[in-house]
Amino acid sequence: MSSLLGVYTFGQPRVGDKIFGNFMKSQLNVIFKRYYRVVFRYDVVPRIPFDDPVSQFSHFGGCLYFRSWYKGEVLKHEPNENYFNPLYIPSKYLNALLDLFRGLFARIRPGKYFKESLVSILYRFFGLLVPGLASHSPRDYVNGVRLAEVKIKQDDAEEFIGF
Repeated sequence: MSSLLGVYTFGQPRVGDKIFGNFMKSQLNVIFKRYYRVVFRYDVVPRIPFDDPVSQFSHFGGCLYFRSWYKGEVLKHEPNENYFNPLYIPSKYLNALLDLFRGLFARIRPGKYFKESLVSILYRFFGLLVPGLASHSPRDYVNGVRLAEVKIKQDDAEEFIGF
């Protein structure tokens, strides 16, 4: 464990409450230099169980959030923390449609490093019915890491880069 420099999780659901998160932060600060959750856009899985007063589930660690295709930001919390927020419904459906379009034609821009399979395209069609589900595709996380442009804001960098 002492030779590990950091931990990155991809599409991780909430796994505990704030007390558990604080305990993990204290343990990870001793072992790891960094702990990040990677979240791709409207992925539904990192937003469950819900962050509400009843369930009290919470994330811990920094969030590498992909707001658009392969453009990431280091944030303290991802936007739209609860999946069923009605303010995000139009944006979710629009992005599901854009994801399908980009999946079909994106190889033109990122070139040979962009990977998309027929299964991924079919998964994106299903994402038109249930937006956010297609964003949990491992293909998007792999492409995101492979093609990423990540911006780190100064205030977030101090908290999470130095962890």
